[in-house]
Amino acid sequence: MRTLLRFLLLILLFVPIVSYASVFSSLGYGEYVDFGNAVERGMAGARIFETPEVNTFSVTFLADFIQIRDGDNVRNDQSFSLYDINYFFPLPNRFGVAITLSNILSKNFYIESRDNQLGDIRYDRIITGTGSINITSISLYKSFHSFSIGIGGLATFGRTEEIWETNFTSSNYDKTTYIINSSTYGYGLRPQFKLSYKKVDLSLSYSHFFSDVELPPKYSISLFYRVSQDWMIATNVDMEMWESVDNIFSTGTNIGLSLSKKIGTKTLRGGVFLHSWYYRDIDEIGGCFGTSYLYPDRLGELSIGVEAGKRSWEEIEELFVRLSVTLIGKDIW
Repeated sequence: MRTLLRFLLLILLFVPIVSYASVFSSLGYGEYVDFGNAVERGMAGARIFETPEVNTFSVTFLADFIQIRDGDNVRNDQSFSLYDINYFFPLPNRFGVAITLSNILSKNFYIESRDNQLGDIRYDRIITGTGSINITSISLYKSFHSFSIGIGGLATFGRTEEIWETNFTSSNYDKTTYIINSSTYGYGLRPQFKLSYKKVDLSLSYSHFFSDVELPPKYSISLFYRVSQDWMIATNVDMEMWESVDNIFSTGTNIGLSLSKKIGTKTLRGGVFLHSWYYRDIDEIGGCFGTSYLYPDRLGELSIGVEAGKRSWEEIEELFVRLSVTLIGKDIW
């Protein structure tokens, strides 16, 4: 009986009980995020599907700064990464091909959970993880007079390792360590569509993975309205359909509203966003600002986006700032 109880206890300890780090931050456990480039982040996530007729490449860098609060416990985290690389090949007759490589899982995460109690047993837990899940895609685009279409193939690859350490502080149990290694290989499909009518651009996107890579189907709708030659209003809705172990779908939704203005060779952007996570009762609210500068002789563009906001879940609260920088090269490259 004692052996059975110990076995059940160790099984229960695999359920994350987090009191010193968030399970939903980009530095936390189990979050998949499509960050987008600096232009999209400065527009509260709104993205417009464009055929690669002018741009040759783009590179995006990310920096995250997060303060995690849980009662009297406070911890600061930060991460820096090369998020994605895109290369475009314009083809005759308004066709184009795009190759993309991006990383959508934080390379390292750390969770520290102290003074947990299960019955009369008290314990501390530390979970660390390394590795990454990457997505690469090859897409074919075609632009017509008033609309554009695209179809892309997606492939995922990568390996992650998680180390779970449990230290019992009020019992005779020895310290336990579990190491979980997993490889992620999968494939998917992403169609895209853009319609332009008078002052309105409507962009639709859908991504779906056919293999079991634990990435959800995602629907994206962005609407851009050109108020004038310089002013533009945009709104965006993203929906991710996460499937639970009992085959019930739970939706993660991102809603953004933004405004942009062209001033000479630069563009200013700003907006607000609300993110409801597929985890229960997790909400994120924040604002964003971005700007773009054309290189001399219009050889390319430098875009910078800054997001700041708050996430909350039960007793945990996060304050975050995200900086994104995107370098864009034009056709001369």
